Amino acid sequence: MMKPPYEMLHEEQSQYSVQIVLATMPQKQEDYFDKSVKKNYFEKYRRESLKYYNTHNEEYGTITNNNGRKVKLLYNPLRYYIFGNYDIAYISLIDNLKFAQRLFEPQLGQKNVKKTSQTLGQKKTRNITESFSPHSFQSFTGLSLNTTEELTDFFSSHVGKKPESRPYFLAVCNLKLNNGFLIGNGSIYLKSTNDFIRDKVREINEKKKTVEIAKSPDKQDHLVVEGKAIQFLILQSFSWFEISLMLFASDTGLISELLTTIRKSKVDDLPEKLAFQIKENSLCNGLLEQRDKAKLGQANIFADSQSHIGLHADLADLPENNSFVKRFMASEPVLNTRIECQVKPGHLPMLETLIFSSLNQNHFEEKIRSMIIGKSDYQFSWEKQFASNNLRLIRYILKNGQNNSDENIFDHVRKIKTKVIFERDTEEGEHRREVLHLDQFLERLSVTTKEAIDANGQLKELKVSRQIRSKVLKIFSNYNNGIQDIILFNYFLDFKIFIEELIKMIAKEKQAWDGYVRMDHPLSDADIEQEAVAVRAFEERLLRLISIFEEGFAIRMLNCYQFEDITDFDLDFNSSIQQLLSSYSALIAEIGNLFYKEKYKYGPVVQLNLQDTVANYNSINYYIHHLTSPEFVYATIIKEILNFNRFDTDKYLPLQKAYRECKPLSFTLLPSKHNNL
Repeated sequence: MMKPPYEMLHEEQSQYSVQIVLATMPQKQEDYFDKSVKKNYFEKYRRESLKYYNTHNEEYGTITNNNGRKVKLLYNPLRYYIFGNYDIAYISLIDNLKFAQRLFEPQLGQKNVKKTSQTLGQKKTRNITESFSPHSFQSFTGLSLNTTEELTDFFSSHVGKKPESRPYFLAVCNLKLNNGFLIGNGSIYLKSTNDFIRDKVREINEKKKTVEIAKSPDKQDHLVVEGKAIQFLILQSFSWFEISLMLFASDTGLISELLTTIRKSKVDDLPEKLAFQIKENSLCNGLLEQRDKAKLGQANIFADSQSHIGLHADLADLPENNSFVKRFMASEPVLNTRIECQVKPGHLPMLETLIFSSLNQNHFEEKIRSMIIGKSDYQFSWEKQFASNNLRLIRYILKNGQNNSDENIFDHVRKIKTKVIFERDTEEGEHRREVLHLDQFLERLSVTTKEAIDANGQLKELKVSRQIRSKVLKIFSNYNNGIQDIILFNYFLDFKIFIEELIKMIAKEKQAWDGYVRMDHPLSDADIEQEAVAVRAFEERLLRLISIFEEGFAIRMLNCYQFEDITDFDLDFNSSIQQLLSSYSALIAEIGNLFYKEKYKYGPVVQLNLQDTVANYNSINYYIHHLTSPEFVYATIIKEILNFNRFDTDKYLPLQKAYRECKPLSFTLLPSKHNNL
């Protein structure tokens, strides 16, 4: 059973969570890939996990619906073909956070299968290899902010054989909170945004219901065929964004309205007392001048958002005469899209012949078929902006997506990307909103040009190699880019103490070197040898620090908004965990500084390590599964902090007593013989 790392913000703790996987599908193997994901990734794990339950729990994770049919809820994903950088989304109910760290790499299950096709009277046989062609994915999970009842009700109504309960569209919206208010308010701010989103969904659903009543007052029992106009799941993510919102609806206009409302929401849109408390306790309030504090309420609740829109996979997988598909085609939901292609050089005429002849030339808008500049080089659009057109293209790709097809679109195209366009009107007063800037504050946290130049000069005089000097300078550059990023800087605060100590260490080593070379007597051969040994030892220390920064920095940047096309390439884990790392970093810094005279001069970087988990002054290492097991972290955190220091037992007793009684600690009680304490 899943145990969340910290207390849920919702009143009732859910025993389940949700995993979201966004994946590209290997070209010409789309059908095999999807079947393998369901069978060899989700179903296999669910089947194997049942071995760990008692016999009376053999049907754990199933529910009996109204028809008496047992429906599998756990690890039985909802599937949506999505537009944008990825092809398909899997939304699954899970009961173990460690599942999200599994490598999303299904297997074909069959080796060297031969497929035979007949085209123009000629038979062709091709082999299907054991591995998939190139594909990529992003996975994220966290703590569900829906109750257990909400989650089980939602999945039981969506994974069962009930077409009438399936909304056509999915929108996954990843929301990054404004750090200026998140810092200082924490869970209060997170809970208030959760409540705010719920209220906005409720308002849209009520408005939809009212409109439908006005249209057909005699058919109130059929107001919304699918139930609520918008259904949602909400997740407190472990990734670089705090909230992942999954919206399910059959009307893209409602999704557009909600996303627009969320994106433009400001702090003063929250309940008055709550908004006042959040503004008072915020980082912004402590940094801004008095004359600027009146602007606080106009600041955005969210600093960034990324959204993915998709169609229910059953629409493409089921036959055209299926009632669910027929109802979708008849309803003609509006969806404004542009199709961008990376066309292979010289293949454009063949691509146009293939697509436009197969999908009917009349479906396309003649004037929007053009060459474009950028990663994609060709764009076309539909004459009528209906989602049914996009469905036809998806069905065409899947139908002809086998190795033996002579009409495969990927013979001419490297990648297809669909952009969804929502129209909106600017409301009165929106253009007069105040803008807050934290640039000057973040600049004060960065490494100055003078500090970098001085450190480089000191390293030169210490005879440190050019390669190592370049890496140290790149550390300063990367840190500055992260700490001055208004969206991500809270994750790079973890490196502030590390960077300060690195600069001090270089200066201290240079000072010691100056004292050494100013000796009155000439250097002997032994002195020169000792000098070379000292330089090598110092370089080794620098290399260890460089390694710590490299790994910690890469993890905190992974899958963030700056790299939307870069997928989970890290070897240690398969789902972004920026918030877990930073949460534990803050905890370790607070506890660790109880043992030091100078406040906040001890700040090890929390990073992942499989083999060497021994802590040192600059880093504390955990393995990925430790981070989702808080009981392990809390049980070992003091040991890791003290791992590299030896305390006199008698002098340590007052500190131990104060820790047990939770009283303020007096640093004079600590052993004075330790200069670094």
